[in-house]
Amino acid sequence: MQKFVRNGKDLKVEFINWIDTHRPDVYSYKRKSRERFIGYLDCIETKYYEQFRSSPFDKNINVKELRENIYKTEGGFYHFSEKDGNHMPRAILGEKNYLRFLEEKNQ
Repeated sequence: MQKFVRNGKDLKVEFINWIDTHRPDVYSYKRKSRERFIGYLDCIETKYYEQFRSSPFDKNINVKELRENIYKTEGGFYHFSEKDGNHMPRAILGEKNYLRFLEEKNQ
């Protein structure tokens, strides 16, 4: 089994900084502190990796593949997302949040 190595800390911090400016309402979701939110993103990353064997916070992530993966309606990540706040992980990684951040970052 391939060992999971978390390598997206810098991108997570950039994403949180982006949220501070663009989506402060996201704070109410799973966050009382920056550290707690980073921990929640770590959890999302781990569940995503378990199914797709890649990190959504990898600086070389294929955005099209990420989009397809987070909106799949089967598998471990789907079930994790479904049970956690009615797809909160999917929402955080989705079109209005992380995917938007990535698109703006790559412009």
